Amino acid sequence: MADYDPPVDPFRLEWVSPDRIRRHTRREYPPYRDRLKRFGAVQSGDWDVRNAPPEDPTYGGPPASLFVSETFEDSVLYRSFEAHFEDGVPWAETELVGEALRLVSEPSPERVWHECRTEADVRRRCADLDDLYERIERDGYRSQRQRLGTDPNVGFRHCLRHEMTVDVGRDGDLLVVCGKHRLAVAKLLGLERVPVVFLVRHESWMDRRAALARRSRRLDHPDVPAADE
Repeated sequence: MADYDPPVDPFRLEWVSPDRIRRHTRREYPPYRDRLKRFGAVQSGDWDVRNAPPEDPTYGGPPASLFVSETFEDSVLYRSFEAHFEDGVPWAETELVGEALRLVSEPSPERVWHECRTEADVRRRCADLDDLYERIERDGYRSQRQRLGTDPNVGFRHCLRHEMTVDVGRDGDLLVVCGKHRLAVAKLLGLERVPVVFLVRHESWMDRRAALARRSRRLDHPDVPAADE
């Protein structure tokens, strides 16, 4: 990893407003593949601003169009969550789940949604999302690291794999990589803060980040540490 000033902590976790996360990353889809190897990476190119991500030809999961759109709140996923949790639309009648049910009915279904291969899998996934929404509404949002030491099934690698993850674009925009379902729930519940970890940063952001860090006033970007940190 190259030296930067301020240094990059590849495992830094920050609490940010869900409203700051407005778009998806445009790195090759799926951007979360092999992410444990990418923490702290810096990458040049137009991946943060292009209209749509290219798709890995070996990818065998659900269509990217179900999850990626111009903005996060325009996505099929978010609109389906909004319809279900705010308008009371049954899961099966939402666009996301309707498409998942259609895909699993095909003769040789791929992994259509979080490893779902059957209609029963899809319905269990929907029930899990209802439980997730109710738990966050009742107990608030806990980071994976808050579970360390209290849940024997949670180790540090688990935390990295399952924490909400963002890339940082050239202008400092936070671009969601994974944790889209939890981000949708957080936005719908109006949560003030959610925990995120940073995966890939744009090369141009690193110069701007350094300039921001040299300012004496308190900074308002979660990827720029304060001078006393």
